[in-house]
Order: sequence, then structure tokens, then C-alpha cells
Amino acid sequence: MLYLPDLRISDNRQLVLGATACVWAIAIIIGACLRKSRLPPSPPTWRLWGHFLPPLNASLTVARWIDEYGPLVTIRSGIQTTVIIGRHQAAVDIMEKQSKILADRPHLPAGEILTRGLDIGLANAGDRFRRMQQFIRISSPN
Repeated sequence: MLYLPDLRISDNRQLVLGATACVWAIAIIIGACLRKSRLPPSPPTWRLWGHFLPPLNASLTVARWIDEYGPLVTIRSGIQTTVIIGRHQAAVDIMEKQSKILADRPHLPAGEILTRGLDIGLANAGDRFRRMQQFIRISSPN
């Protein structure tokens, strides 16, 4: 017969921490399943692997998804999520509505350090970029 020692929760920190971690992990998983995503619709997926794209004619599969789910489709491959814009008009609408976000360059700290912030090719959109453009136009001999 198996005898278990009398464990008091207050004396056993590992048990309390382990139970807390399990409850926290289960809450995160349930929350992720119940939460509505702000991403566009997605075809049915395999839980861990994501969407299966055939090696041949993957574009036909994506075209079928676009016809079925609309001009914006979300696909997942492993942990990487990709949103596909399948129609020209949808791409134009997104670029018009989100132009401030899409027009900017990524922030490159190494480029700023090397050029001390004076390279127009690495400058972010904004007032500083416009001033640099004006300076180049004024100082260039045409």
C-alpha cells in the first residue's frame, strides 16, 4: 500500500508555485482560444502546423481562399502569421487609410549612430525628413 505524507500547503512552496503556474497556463490557453482575433478571416488550420500550402500551385490554393474568405486572408505557418492582400482595390484602400504607418522607414539605430542622424536615406518621414529634402534642393547646383 502507498502511504503519502501529510503535506500542508503553507509548508510546500513548490506545490503552491506549481499549481499557480498550471492555473495561469490554462487561463492563458483558454483566453487565447476564446479571444476574438482582430486579423482577417482564415481558412481552417491544423492546430500546431498552421495552414498547409501544397508545394505545387500554392497560388491556386491562395486564390481559392481569397474567393471564399474575401480580399484579406490570414494564414499561419508555425508561429509566423501572414496576412495576404488578394485584391488590388483592397491594397489601394489600405495604403490610403494607413499611409502614415506604411510610408515610414524602419528605425535603424546602427544607421543613426554611423551617420549621426544626417543620412536622408535612413531618415524617418516627418518634419526632419522634409527639412533635409529642402536643404538638398537648395544646396544642389542645378
